[in-house]
Amino acid sequence: MGVLVNSMISRVPLIELALALMAMIPVGLGLGVSGVVFDADVSPGESISHEMTVSLREGEMPLDLVVVVEDWNQSIDGANQPQEEMAGHYIYSARSFLKAEPSKLHIDPGESKKIVVRGDIPLDVGAGGRYALIGIYSIPEKAGEETENSVGVSVAVNALVRLTISGTEISKQGAITSMGMDDNCQNLSLVFKNEGNYHFKAGARALLKDSAGNILAKSSSPLSSNILPEASRLFQLALVPEEELKQGSYFVNASVESEDGTLLASKEIEIKL
Repeated sequence: MGVLVNSMISRVPLIELALALMAMIPVGLGLGVSGVVFDADVSPGESISHEMTVSLREGEMPLDLVVVVEDWNQSIDGANQPQEEMAGHYIYSARSFLKAEPSKLHIDPGESKKIVVRGDIPLDVGAGGRYALIGIYSIPEKAGEETENSVGVSVAVNALVRLTISGTEISKQGAITSMGMDDNCQNLSLVFKNEGNYHFKAGARALLKDSAGNILAKSSSPLSSNILPEASRLFQLALVPEEELKQGSYFVNASVESEDGTLLASKEIEIKL
């Protein structure tokens, strides 16, 4: 439920290794975390807290962990990942007013330990949603044993923070920023950007029509995972007519709708064969 497990093998100083691990690895290293989604309605001036439990399976190697509050970034395919430090300020970030305690801990096989995320909602926090990741990174046991720059494997879990600012206006809107067919005119790719102030799920629909308005093919996508404010999401739909298209003009009408069916954006393009 929202858990991302990551790994990286790197020759970097120990502190950088703990803070910069981003690459994906399979689940199965014995580290478990409960409470990986902090989803709450909050009010300006309110003090909030959320508890997570970290556990390590019997028979595993002991782990030293660091806990970091990070800005939440989404890739165009919906992958959740920490935002790079140089990416600029994210106005919907909750990072500045959240703190995770403890920030470092040691866990032995068979043990469970608590991590508490706390914060005070600023009075001027603004409207909509606020977001962050809680990154739990392990420090490789042998990193730093021989030299400062050692090779090690680290595992991480990214817990999700989604806060709704109560009593403020929630804006769910967006735009199709790019759209096009492949060379065979059978596969549509469109990119939708969330231009509102709140996360939501969305789905795309598309129709292929001839110049007379006859529908030659139609398609719809599954509902996406939540799209964060300012994030873009790629939708791909197959539009395969029953008969091969002849030379002429054709039109693709596409739309993106929210989970409740509200129209968020639409766009039409012309295709000439």
